[in-house]
Amino acid sequence: MPYSNLSRDFIELMQVYPMAEQMINELSIDNELLLFGGSVREYLESGFRNIPRDFDIVIKKKRKNSLEDILCKYPHKKNRFGGYKVRINSLEFDIWKLEDTWAFVNNKVKASEENLVNTVFLNLDAIVYNLEKEMLYDEIYKQAKQEQCLNIVLHENPHLDLNILRAINFAEKYNMSLSEELRYMISELIQENNNYYERLYSIQFNHYGSEKFTKIEINNYLHKLIDNQLSV
Repeated sequence: MPYSNLSRDFIELMQVYPMAEQMINELSIDNELLLFGGSVREYLESGFRNIPRDFDIVIKKKRKNSLEDILCKYPHKKNRFGGYKVRINSLEFDIWKLEDTWAFVNNKVKASEENLVNTVFLNLDAIVYNLEKEMLYDEIYKQAKQEQCLNIVLHENPHLDLNILRAINFAEKYNMSLSEELRYMISELIQENNNYYERLYSIQFNHYGSEKFTKIEINNYLHKLIDNQLSV
C-alpha cells in the first residue's frame, strides 16, 4: 500500500469515530501529529482494512499549548513516561510529546522528528509518518523488509523483555530471521534469567490481551535460538 494516501485514509477512518475525530482535530490545531511504529507499518501492508491494535501518536508542538488540557476531555490514563493512554470509540491511542520520548529524555539519541526512527529497539518499528507534512521516515524499516532480518536499532530500552517477545512474534508473522546481534542478546538474557520463557509468557497478556504463544512454543523458540547461536 503506497503511503501517499495515508493522511487522507487516517482522517477518513477517524470520521467513522466522531469522538476520536474530535480529539485528533483538537490536537492538530497547534501541533504536528506523527504516527509512529505499528499503525504505519500495518497501513503500508494492508491499508486500514484491519484496525491497528493501537495508534502511537507523537506530538510535535508548533506553538505553546497544553496537551493535558485537550486530553482531559477524553478517557485517558497517564503513564510513568509522561505519555497518555487514550481509549475512545473502541480505538486505543498512545500519545506523548516529542520531547518526552524515552530515548530523548535519557540522552540516548538527539531529540528531533527525524531521529524518532532511531529511538526504537527493533528495526521493524523504525517508521514514522508526519500527517501534516505527509512525510514518511522509513529507511531503516525498508532495509529490514528487504533483508527479511530483525535487528536492534537502539539497545537501551525500558521494555526490553516485551521487545524480545515482539521479536519472536514478528519473526513468526513475517517469516523473518534474527540478526546475530539480536540472537546474542537473547541468549545472554536466557543465561542470566532462569525460566526466561515464563517471563515472556506472562508479558504477552498485558500487551496483546490474550495468549499468542504457549509456554512450550516460547521455550522451544528460545532453545532453537540458543542452538543456532552456539553453532555460529
